[in-house]
Amino acid sequence: MIKKTVLVVLLILYFVGTIGFSQKRIPLSGLINPESLAVDRQNIYITDGAEVKIYSKKNHKLIRRFGRRGNGPGEFALFDDRGIRISLVEDRIFVNSVMKLSLWTKKGEFIREQKPRKFSAIYLPIGKNYVGSGRATDKKYRYKTVNLYNELLEPFKEIM
Repeated sequence: MIKKTVLVVLLILYFVGTIGFSQKRIPLSGLINPESLAVDRQNIYITDGAEVKIYSKKNHKLIRRFGRRGNGPGEFALFDDRGIRISLVEDRIFVNSVMKLSLWTKKGEFIREQKPRKFSAIYLPIGKNYVGSGRATDKKYRYKTVNLYNELLEPFKEIM
């Protein structure tokens, strides 16, 4: 329930900022467990369980949905405590799920996926490389790191 409330608040803030100081609520149909939100000039992209749903900004109708639970191409494994995450970069959608980064067109057409050798919760594209979190240990402590990854999702530099 809290996730849905936060998503509704984000959507309201977004539409207030783009439409003006409107008091109109705009419901998006078909959402069950919304988790991650991204917006471009034409569309709103929302993760909902193991699916990505694309809504029109103009009329708020569901345009397309893609993905399902699983480990195969075009499928998403879910994190224990949260769903999949999306990022928009130029004309692509990057979807982070458990031990997989999937690349899609903004029309929801599957392009490819990459499976890392080491776990990172989120990979964000930076040119041909990625930035993501990692884990490290020393003699006494385990801690999170921020790493740079190459296009094969292999870490090549620890930032922090």
